[in-house]
Amino acid sequence: MFRPHRTAPAADATVAWTLAAKAAQSTLAAALVLEEGAARSKANFQMKLRLILLYAQLGAAEACRAHFVALGTRKLQLESLLYVVLPVLSSLGNFREAANLTQQTLLWYPEATRETSDTAVLPYKHCNYIQALDFERFRQHIDNSLWRVYCEITDAALSLSAAPADVPGALAKLDSLGLTERVRTAGGVRPFVLALVSNLDTAVFESLAPVRGEAELREAVVSSVCTRTAFSIALESCVGMRANCRAALVVAETEMLVGLGGGGGLGDSDGGGLGGEGGAQPLPSSPALALAAIGLHALGAACTMEALAHPRHWGACSPGGEEQPAPAVSEDGVLKDDSALATAAKLLATLQAQLLGWAEAAEAACATLLAALASRPPAGLSWAELCDAPDAADRAKRATGPSAPGAGASAQPPSAETLAACSELALVQLPASSLVAHALVAAVARTLPRVRAKSAPKEVVALATAARAAVRESALRVAESAEALAEALGPLAAGAQAAGGPQLLPLLVLPHTDYALDGTPRALGAGVARAQMEARLRASYVDSCTQLQARLVELGAALRQVR
Repeated sequence: MFRPHRTAPAADATVAWTLAAKAAQSTLAAALVLEEGAARSKANFQMKLRLILLYAQLGAAEACRAHFVALGTRKLQLESLLYVVLPVLSSLGNFREAANLTQQTLLWYPEATRETSDTAVLPYKHCNYIQALDFERFRQHIDNSLWRVYCEITDAALSLSAAPADVPGALAKLDSLGLTERVRTAGGVRPFVLALVSNLDTAVFESLAPVRGEAELREAVVSSVCTRTAFSIALESCVGMRANCRAALVVAETEMLVGLGGGGGLGDSDGGGLGGEGGAQPLPSSPALALAAIGLHALGAACTMEALAHPRHWGACSPGGEEQPAPAVSEDGVLKDDSALATAAKLLATLQAQLLGWAEAAEAACATLLAALASRPPAGLSWAELCDAPDAADRAKRATGPSAPGAGASAQPPSAETLAACSELALVQLPASSLVAHALVAAVARTLPRVRAKSAPKEVVALATAARAAVRESALRVAESAEALAEALGPLAAGAQAAGGPQLLPLLVLPHTDYALDGTPRALGAGVARAQMEARLRASYVDSCTQLQARLVELGAALRQVR
């Protein structure tokens, strides 16, 4: 899970960079060993699965996908193992590949239902009633699959991200999920998710006890699905300006605090080893609290706009109009005896504050990522000192003067977490914000003709005009931040290798990485292996950054279209 970068005192920055370099070095060494093993034993699926987890820690999504495809998984096996790779693809910017894999999986469910229905009669023909019960249980599993819901929500997020200005299309896509009705029937988000059937295959990982591994993975997936379900319902209600939008937003905020506060995200594993309880753990990624505030601010503004656009606020200000003044009571603390115009003015102030918070949250997140992409190691330390010296970490803790941060020094170097944060912006937070912004100006546009038709006072028209201006101004600020981040990703997307140019940490550490096989240092052929690993990592980073850059540019254009 992404953790915000921050400028730190000298010793803190030195320790952070040293420990991060050593961790990346260990992960790379393990990946080098497994790549050699997989090349010699092509049928060994354990090595491929471990490589997927290690490449996920390195932020190399395309390398993860390539090894997953090599496994040859299909149908039911695809559903039970997809948790290993799908969250990695969607959280590292490989949206195209994630969409293809998601759609491939979703196409299997109706096919499986059809095949089950066609063959369910066979046990009865042979008087094998126990097998008939197995057919029924399998059908129920397909209809109530936890991973099916995860794939449906992921597919919807990918669709909305690709069309961030299409409000009717977004509403149709979200409505097709049927989450609002299913959650209402189940009595809440968490009861709905807990009633779903899990089919996660954890036995394939020898270092995970099947019972413990299944429980941990199910808990992580349940938490992720709860968060995504609540956010999807809130987004549908807020973009549609529905009466229940505020209640849906409260549920989404609660689920995010519960789910995200407990971690379970990309890069949270205890280590990059090959086995044992300290090894890489196959856990799905989750959005970070630091980034979730962007979408929550936008959804809050939609709730306020829903109240602001209510006819009662304008009818009370229309002399001779058909509507009569009504007592203004809202959840924003408006007094009962306030006039409708005063109520609208207070709601407008709330709306402007929420839009300001949305813009500032987006600017802060993008500025943090820009600083991370431009960060450099503390001055006075070479990569040899960071990676090669066995006591580098100890010396870093004792460092004082020589370790003062240089220009652009950061307490956390750019790595997989940086890509994951960019992906969360491009896949969830900014698309949701863009859709909300377009819905806000549409609500104002629907209100203004009604106001003018009733010959409303100029104060009323000014309120509506101010609301539209606030949305436009905030959307423009968010667009500029998204475009600046897209520009910063340009060199990485182009695969630039210029000295001093931006690079992700694994590429900087790789030249200083050696690995051993059966306790023997691989001096012979190590250079070739590192060159192959560099090409593999660089191709993955270029692919991810290219898609992230293109999506951020599209989001910036969509936000600039807010009128």
